[in-house]
Amino acid sequence: MSLPVPVVWSEDCLRHEPGGEVWLGVRDEGTEVPARALVLREALTAAVAPVVPAVRHGDEILRTVHDPELIDHLARI
Repeated sequence: MSLPVPVVWSEDCLRHEPGGEVWLGVRDEGTEVPARALVLREALTAAVAPVVPAVRHGDEILRTVHDPELIDHLARI
């Protein structure tokens, strides 16, 4: 039996190297690193989840599912 929800993947995910995280005001080395993305993708593909390539979309698509103020904020930071 396969998972019905596809995994959207791009090798660009592996470029995310945050260098640390802050949780409740305390900085630590962080967990959202490329190795974690690979472990998650491996587990999902082992569960026979379909992997589909990420496709770039314009802001008009993002604004249909996210608050426009969030999109504007993320564009500025």
